[in-house]
Amino acid sequence: MVYDFIQGNNKDKQKISMTAPVINNLDDNGIKTTAFVMPPQMKHEDVPLPLDKNLNRVLIPQRFCAVYKFGFNPK
Repeated sequence: MVYDFIQGNNKDKQKISMTAPVINNLDDNGIKTTAFVMPPQMKHEDVPLPLDKNLNRVLIPQRFCAVYKFGFNPK
């Protein structure tokens, strides 16, 4: 759903660059929500409206976050 949104499945049919981080909010049953961070030059009001009724535009105030880096290193 969210990936389709940034690939142009939105009201403006606008493709949006993939950015990091992708934010997952978890509950006891697993992933509850997934959020993509929009590119820094894109203002909230410039984010196109989603066509999918399960998606929402949400403005999250600027904040500091901690990041845990992990990866897969096959040897």
